[in-house]
Amino acid sequence: KYGILFYRYVLFYLLDFLAAHCADLILLESQRQIDYYSKKFLIKRIKCAVLPTGLVESRFRRYSVEKSKEFQIFFRGKFTHEAGLDILARASFSLADLPIRFLIHAPGIPEKIEFSRNSSIKTGTLDDLEISKMYCSSDLVLGQLSSHQRLTRTIPHKAFECSFFGKPYLTSRMTGIKELFEENTEILCFNPGDSQDLVSKIEWCFFNRKEISKLGKLMQKKYRDNFSQELITASFLRILSAQTQQWSV
Repeated sequence: KYGILFYRYVLFYLLDFLAAHCADLILLESQRQIDYYSKKFLIKRIKCAVLPTGLVESRFRRYSVEKSKEFQIFFRGKFTHEAGLDILARASFSLADLPIRFLIHAPGIPEKIEFSRNSSIKTGTLDDLEISKMYCSSDLVLGQLSSHQRLTRTIPHKAFECSFFGKPYLTSRMTGIKELFEENTEILCFNPGDSQDLVSKIEWCFFNRKEISKLGKLMQKKYRDNFSQELITASFLRILSAQTQQWSV
């Protein structure tokens, strides 16, 4: 928003402002996002509806994989400020003496960020089969790790992926993800941006595998009952039906 790129911010804001005011219906992924969006673009909340993003289930398959002797932790996502890969890098060194393996798929990781020897880094493109197998072989999946303000209103796609596979999910304690999944019942949380608290939570998960496995199954049940592709499609059609009824009045 500053310096020579400020004009781009103004341009993008005006484009979004125009789109928001021309639209009859605006679909957003959380109630928090509706709060933010309606204030930022000066629109009535009645034009907005919540529709979780979910995932294309046909892209993924559940596999029976041979379990590794190591406790495998999977992180997937591009290198962004909200991802918090620098936090994970620091945590990896603190956990280097435990039989833990970090499986990290993150395009765009700069060379200056170094991970401990117990980390397997992939930066290239993975196909859906490889991603599915990495989920199935993991004991714990990490969400976004930073304290980025955007996480107060957004839900990462990998949260839906993780719940589809029924894997325990550990993420920063932000209001966006907690709007859909309950802490200590369906997901685990740590203090945003705090690498030492992340280490403590991973150590707890390592020594309490049965407990976290139960959370993964409950997260999977929440997904099946509320966020499956079939249910989200049905919600989308209901929202459109309600909107068309308003037009006809």
